[in-house]
Amino acid sequence: MMHGSPGQGSRGRATLALNLTALIDVVFLLIMFFVLVAKFGRYPTLPLDLPRIGERTADAVDPGSRPAVDVVPKSRTAAMGGAYRFGSASFDETPAGIEALTSAVRAMRTAQPEVEISVRAERTEPYARVHPAVLAVGAAGVKHVHLMTVPEITGRTP
Repeated sequence: MMHGSPGQGSRGRATLALNLTALIDVVFLLIMFFVLVAKFGRYPTLPLDLPRIGERTADAVDPGSRPAVDVVPKSRTAAMGGAYRFGSASFDETPAGIEALTSAVRAMRTAQPEVEISVRAERTEPYARVHPAVLAVGAAGVKHVHLMTVPEITGRTP
């Protein structure tokens, strides 16, 4: 009888050897899957109280899922560095600022020809401040400009 047979310790008990290679491979594949399906490059937006509408005629869009031009409220323009925000850049309400905004949007459209841009503003913002942003996006050659709204909350006054 052999005392030192393979797979047994000195006292006759079987030794347990864990092979973690397969587990590490599975974990690595899961990490790769989540990295690939994660939403990277979300577009920054300002927290705004968007206009409310009674019936939504289009699908809801997740804020930040597409590039947006934000109309900065008058009370925050000094702190934000301008009247309009596109990405992390601020633009003044002057003709030069609007032209710079148009150039920034045009650069994005050149990189992404089918890009859709949202224009976002507080619901109390006069349209006279929103209109230059819409014109800038259109002048940049963007075919689809969206004015962002949120559905009316039932049972609550706006």
